[in-house]
Amino acid sequence: MFEAFSCDSITVPSCDKHNTEKSLDDRAIVEFLIKGSFVGLRYGSLTPNIFKAMEKAEPKLGNADEVSLRSWLNDPQGELGSSLAYLDGSIDIKVWMRQLTAALVWSATGNFDESIEWDNARVSSPEFIQSEGGLEIEQARLELQRSRVAKAEITKAILSWWRGWSAYPRSYPFDIYHFEIGFSSQDFLQENSESEIIFKHSFYRHYSWYVRFAASKETKKNISNVVKRVQDV
Repeated sequence: MFEAFSCDSITVPSCDKHNTEKSLDDRAIVEFLIKGSFVGLRYGSLTPNIFKAMEKAEPKLGNADEVSLRSWLNDPQGELGSSLAYLDGSIDIKVWMRQLTAALVWSATGNFDESIEWDNARVSSPEFIQSEGGLEIEQARLELQRSRVAKAEITKAILSWWRGWSAYPRSYPFDIYHFEIGFSSQDFLQENSESEIIFKHSFYRHYSWYVRFAASKETKKNISNVVKRVQDV
């Protein structure tokens, strides 16, 4: 995702097996995000950095069999039938988003919070539709409505979004990737608070992915402190 840029990396510890095990999921997911952003963004929203990222990725695009561009309607009609990026069901992008979020949480807290049930973290995106094939027009309308309701629910739950951290000292290009953090209630640091932490991941100014999870008071406090320091920079 960042190979076209001179930026540092956020690194987290890993067991030897998972540190050396090769997976093609990363390649396919990045290709999916790039292709989807290219067809989903208006031309004026394609920044020089996004063009640079796409130019760097272009020789490799098409290598992932799990990614394709196609209509998501059986009978395309107008804007609803426009071409969208499609990610094969063999790759679970929601698992990838949970892993990304877990890594960022560790990078802020420096420890593993056993109270976080990552497998149960809720993941959603208003720009993503899971489908094994073309949808009928009514199904498409229901999917669009579902995504709008989910986004509205998150927006209503969050009082304000806080800018997340980045690699240091050379940050990631903001328009390629950044994330924000919100808490679902003002009392999130109270001992018995049931508030959730919500990460909003943004890719190529097009895709937004939300990951919601409960965490210990200590983790919430540590993340809150890091977020406050970021805002002061």
